[in-house]
Amino acid sequence: MAGCWSRSHATLSCSSLVIAAWAGSWGFLAGSVAAQASAHARCPVVVVRGDTPRDDAPVVLGTDGSPGANRAAEVAFAQAQLRDVELILAHHQPARRSSAGAIAPGDPGFWATVGDSATSALGVGARYPDVKYRTEVVPGDSVAAALIAIIRRTSAGLLVVGSRGHGGFRGLVMGSTSRNLIEHAPCPVMVVPAIHDLD
Repeated sequence: MAGCWSRSHATLSCSSLVIAAWAGSWGFLAGSVAAQASAHARCPVVVVRGDTPRDDAPVVLGTDGSPGANRAAEVAFAQAQLRDVELILAHHQPARRSSAGAIAPGDPGFWATVGDSATSALGVGARYPDVKYRTEVVPGDSVAAALIAIIRRTSAGLLVVGSRGHGGFRGLVMGSTSRNLIEHAPCPVMVVPAIHDLD
């Protein structure tokens, strides 16, 4: 896949995973291929960048708690179990500005409850009883900036997000958010297509 991606690549039988590298002076070209693969593949795509993570580095799941987040959550739990690491369920809370212009993050306890409820409702955590997980509310102006901040703060080894707004953050349609994550996240990023994209 040397610098060229077409929709025909996406229709190839993909049993489990596509891996795309992002490296050095080839960054723009590799990034373009990685972005196209993430947008069109019918299976999860991992874009590998940055240094090799620590063995105990957590997995971060960027989620909005929507019913379509089930597939991305399933993949994130499976990755955390495989690596024997903690899973962090990251919920972005858009920053609200007060009349003085300061960022007012809202009630993090409320959002943590929403995240726990969404995960419990999906039943994903019950299928992975050995995986320790927690929910974090990540306030900020943009989804990408919030996720990159939690990745850096926790030294995460993998970020898992869904595509097309049905397995992660709403609006994650290989637009600016996912593109920013692929280009700037300091760890590998796994983009998981929604289940209906696989049919």
